[in-house]
Amino acid sequence: MMIRKKIKDAEVVLYNFDLRKQELSFLYRGDEIPKEYRDYQKLWRLCDKHRKIETIIISL
Repeated sequence: MMIRKKIKDAEVVLYNFDLRKQELSFLYRGDEIPKEYRDYQKLWRLCDKHRKIETIIISL
């Protein structure tokens, strides 16, 4: 069994999912997740290895 190296993502994109309205809204795009959003549980996470973008959906 081979161990895969984690590829460092060049960019992180955060979205907020509003449970009441069932809507998705853009929060942040940058190099790393800001401190104020780190405590929230990740509902969904996707890593695009070719473009090196990690997309994360949280619920505020």
